[in-house]
Amino acid sequence: MEPLINQERLQQAMKWFLYYSITQKHDSNIHFSEGWIRTEEGYKEEIFANAHKALDYASWDVEMIGSGIILDCVIDAFNAKDNHGFNNIVDYHSVTWFKNKAEEDIHTAESILYRMYKDEVPAEAFDEACSFWGKRYPELSYLLFARDKNEYLPVKTSHHVKRFKMLDIDTACLNQCSWENYKAYIQIHEEVRQQMEDYYGMPASLLDAHSFIWMLHLSNGDFSCNKLPEFEAIGGNQNPYESTVIKGEKEGRIVERYVTKYERNPKNRAAAIKIHGYRCAVCGFNFAEVYGELGRDFIEVHHVKPLYSLTEEVTINPETDLICLCANCHRMIHKKRGAIMTVEELKQSLQMKPFLRDINVSIQ
Repeated sequence: MEPLINQERLQQAMKWFLYYSITQKHDSNIHFSEGWIRTEEGYKEEIFANAHKALDYASWDVEMIGSGIILDCVIDAFNAKDNHGFNNIVDYHSVTWFKNKAEEDIHTAESILYRMYKDEVPAEAFDEACSFWGKRYPELSYLLFARDKNEYLPVKTSHHVKRFKMLDIDTACLNQCSWENYKAYIQIHEEVRQQMEDYYGMPASLLDAHSFIWMLHLSNGDFSCNKLPEFEAIGGNQNPYESTVIKGEKEGRIVERYVTKYERNPKNRAAAIKIHGYRCAVCGFNFAEVYGELGRDFIEVHHVKPLYSLTEEVTINPETDLICLCANCHRMIHKKRGAIMTVEELKQSLQMKPFLRDINVSIQ
């Protein structure tokens, strides 16, 4: 099969990406499983893990077709979230439409879904899904992504058109959702993956290639590096950090995102402050003591158990479920992605304790 990517343009993009990582993130190692890249793009791995678990398609059998069980598993996979409670890969409005359409002919729908997950190569089932639900790339590609992230990838058509054009890649495979076009889309990412391994000198997955292409929006399509002459010698496993110039970049571009927002009750916040006061439960900081009148009656309230981990509305106990934190400690307690620290754990991390003095702050 003929290569689908512009090798020269891709080389420029990979070089720019390394330069961006060095100058903007102070990181000369391109690793998609750690560091700033993991922070930006790790949500896809988390969504996949939760969607794949929700599907549990290994337990499906033919007798389930028409029962609604298969559809329920698929909808649960659509509703899977990352560790922060978000899923920006699929639009929940589309999921509702997908379910309603399936329920019009549940036997046909579940027969297609069954084969999309059970057939070794789901080519025929994919094209049947295009006929049944319409040529809807985001939903149908997500279903295969949830099956196996090492073989399939999600598609956001308009977004990927923009990024493919940045790389001078033919966007024909994105014009219409079909198995042949989807195969070409996957091949493009496979070619990028191979080039990434050669250029950066590290293993790369198909999903890493997807994240690389996705993050090219940071360049606005301009892969010039505004580099020092020394940058020409940079390779994937050298440390060029000392030969770079850190410059300011543009900000303020409007980005649209679909997010899930969890409702908070201001009465719970007020009750928590009344119980715990305006002093930080970790470091003892009090805004009024430092900022005077400006800082009076100011403190942040933290949920001991994150709202995104809840599956339904619950009654909050302001005394045990909420604590008061200064802005710094509140940010630090959330710093580890997917692993919120406890008050005691954060106290153990304190290197300076200027506000603790003889203050005794505790939380049950």
